[in-house]
Amino acid sequence: MNNPKGGRGGNSSIGRRTFLAGVGATVGAAATSGTASAYHEQYDPINVVDAGAANDGSESITDVLEELVHGEDEIALYFPPGEYLMDEQLRHTGFESFAMFGDDATIRPAQADEFDGPARLFKLGASYNPGDWARVQGFDFDFTEPNTGLRALQMQCNDLYVRNVHVRGQHDTGTWGPYQFDVVDSDAVAVVKDCSAAEGGKYSVNTSTDHYPAAVNGGGPSGIIVSPAHQGRIWFKHCELGGFPDNGLYSSGEDGEIVVYGGTYRNSNVANIRIEGPLGYIKHAEVIVDETRPEDGNQRGIRLDVGDDFWIYDTDVRMESVTGDAIRVTNGATNTTIQGASIMVDDDDDIEDAISISEAAGEVTIFDSEIEMRSGGAAIDIKASNDDDVPVLVEDVTITGDASGGYGGSHAIRCERDESRFYDLTVDQPGDDYRRCITIEGDSCIIAYGEYRSTHHPIINNAEDTAILGLTAEAYNGQEAIKMYEAEDVSIYDCVLYNGITNPSGNDDYFVHDNSYPDN
Repeated sequence: MNNPKGGRGGNSSIGRRTFLAGVGATVGAAATSGTASAYHEQYDPINVVDAGAANDGSESITDVLEELVHGEDEIALYFPPGEYLMDEQLRHTGFESFAMFGDDATIRPAQADEFDGPARLFKLGASYNPGDWARVQGFDFDFTEPNTGLRALQMQCNDLYVRNVHVRGQHDTGTWGPYQFDVVDSDAVAVVKDCSAAEGGKYSVNTSTDHYPAAVNGGGPSGIIVSPAHQGRIWFKHCELGGFPDNGLYSSGEDGEIVVYGGTYRNSNVANIRIEGPLGYIKHAEVIVDETRPEDGNQRGIRLDVGDDFWIYDTDVRMESVTGDAIRVTNGATNTTIQGASIMVDDDDDIEDAISISEAAGEVTIFDSEIEMRSGGAAIDIKASNDDDVPVLVEDVTITGDASGGYGGSHAIRCERDESRFYDLTVDQPGDDYRRCITIEGDSCIIAYGEYRSTHHPIINNAEDTAILGLTAEAYNGQEAIKMYEAEDVSIYDCVLYNGITNPSGNDDYFVHDNSYPDN
């Protein structure tokens, strides 16, 4: 048998800090291109077939793997082309380094009644006994047979790197989802790239639940879990997840950081991307909800939970089958920026928002974005703040679409938060009923510049000390451009207001200057 000493401690000259610092910053070509066979030899790996593992799927390889890794602090494994059966998990923790390379290699789990122990294939490290450094690359996990879906990879290491790992078939056993990744070292930057489970997972109620333990959250598995053990930073690059019952990508740790770069996240319940932690960035990603199962009660696109610094940049969210908001900023989000987003909401059967900002959410900035509303919800819904010092800024945003203004969805923008500001918006809402552009319920807000056109009154003011300046507003049905249910200390100047202002409040304590009031 080959010398089991591999990885960076054997003949490899690549240290984990040097290697991962490079991929974390640039994901360089040397570390992220080509097949495993192009560079794995520097790890001096053991060929598992030479060591006795069957690569024709005829018998389980778990015993062979356990013999290879037992007592080894540094090891690398190479899986030649073929199919590998596993009927029990490989558990390897507390190691110095571990690498595993597949070359057209497929891992196939035994069915539930033949699988022994917890529903995992590879458990590499543990939160209380992490591996120091691990790398897994180049594997397909074949879950296409009935009752075979379980956790493919669970990695809890100080550092890790995963690339080109794919689950084929649906996760169909109602137990843990296919992936868990935690970086235990708070100084480490890790990468998970080209990792997929595109066919999603079944709700536990629709499975045999023969594997154990049963999924306990949300009625079924999540696609990728990042647990509270996560302390470092993980880049998820170009990953793909289908519809899972309890979130697609779900980071639930308060201390670790997450960057989602590219990739497609589709049709998961609760949220397709859900992030918690001190820093969470979503860049160039695609989020799609175009299919809803009977059990799906709230398929949000993106949910931002407790955290200090969230940023959604150049990301597309398409909600074609709507049971939840496209982007939800929850109460624990302290500082959120949404920039360069493209959002579409289209479902006549449900009324949900494109961007929903909760009461206790902190400062939110939305700019340079486009929202198309074909559903009757709000493009931007801003709840009143529990803190007087957290306004919302919306700038250079375009809102279009023929959303209805019927009951429950009369306004494209609804703002209950004091001191919020709206600059240079283009809002065009020609939908039927009472569809309006913006309703102001928070005091001391500013609406400046831009164009507002809607079927009914484009601007509704029900707050004090509102400033409206330099904009054009027009109702397609000939109603007044501004309707004021509250007029105290309102200032309106340098605007083009088709058909003027209506003031059912009866309070004349408002200021107008240098406006024009053409007929339409």
